[in-house]
Amino acid sequence: MTDTSEVARPAAHDVSVVTFAWRDLHFHVATPYPLLDAHVRAVAETLPKVASVGQFADLLAIILGRRVRIQTVRPSLDVRFEVGL
Repeated sequence: MTDTSEVARPAAHDVSVVTFAWRDLHFHVATPYPLLDAHVRAVAETLPKVASVGQFADLLAIILGRRVRIQTVRPSLDVRFEVGL
């Protein structure tokens, strides 16, 4: 008799991405759900006051109320912010 087991893999889920331009960088905000228009407006209004990539991540965490992880591959001008993923 052979013992078999299956490995359960998480299903791929859709990711919503919204891009913001800051200085010469592109901030890609990836969330498991579409952002509300109010969230997009709040981020866009406060973006000119942001002084660093880390501060933008903190801003997202405050506005969206979720954990934010920064993903980037240097020397790319694209920075990915994973929210609640």
